[in-house]
Amino acid sequence: MKSLVIYYSHRGNTAYVARCFFEAFQKRGEANIFELKYIGGENLLMRLLYRFTPSRVQLATVPFDLEDYNVLCLGIPVIGGYPSSAITKYISLCENTSGKKVICCYVYGVEASADHCATYIEKQLKRRGTPEVINVFVPWYDVLKENFLDTMINETFKRIS
Repeated sequence: MKSLVIYYSHRGNTAYVARCFFEAFQKRGEANIFELKYIGGENLLMRLLYRFTPSRVQLATVPFDLEDYNVLCLGIPVIGGYPSSAITKYISLCENTSGKKVICCYVYGVEASADHCATYIEKQLKRRGTPEVINVFVPWYDVLKENFLDTMINETFKRIS
């Protein structure tokens, strides 16, 4: 199995979760991990603009073509019911998603926001093809709880087997 982990992180929780998934994927086959980074526009005003116009986001180079991958794992920070604009932009550029398994790992503070974000992301992914979407919800306050992520990752792998 060849896996790709792509994430964006505001304060480190999503990065931590993404790295845990990456390590689990490495044990099961070839895996790559990339952090989404903005090119320019790091100030707060630009981030606000990107929130409403994610098409303006310029991302550092990461793989967009999923042809050679079996699984894509997205680390998605949820704020106000939506993903970061970097994640939205990434999904809009993805190619060859049909038939792929896409694990959407939502790191959130408010459950209703995560649910809304999941609906939004699934619609965006379906525009790019017909992937099998597997949603994983991680409250930010549980990220460092002992055994929480191990259990969640193991349950996720049972779902993609």
